[in-house]
Amino acid sequence: MQLDQWNVPIQISGDLKSFEIQSKLECVEPGLCLYTVMLKSTEPDTPPQIALKWDWPGIQSLAIWHPTQGPRHNLSPIWGGPPLESRSASSAPVMSLYHLDGTYRLTFA
Repeated sequence: MQLDQWNVPIQISGDLKSFEIQSKLECVEPGLCLYTVMLKSTEPDTPPQIALKWDWPGIQSLAIWHPTQGPRHNLSPIWGGPPLESRSASSAPVMSLYHLDGTYRLTFA
């Protein structure tokens, strides 16, 4: 799966079971694009546990916000510990990269 406009690959891993992935990129105004990923199944099934991984250029992204992060808002290096985790039942599945002037660079929910 690829965000073609910025050439940002999004990797999805996990056992999809009977589900298939559908995605859509919609740019609603300059600088604001919505990328939707949907899991669909033709039969009743429990949604699988999946992981999403992507690389985003860190230019102008100086801090991160996540509900379980507490007061620490620094960007961690790849060797800096476990990745952020979100679950629908505990910790809102949202993360935002932002600049210290208050502009958001990337929000993932």
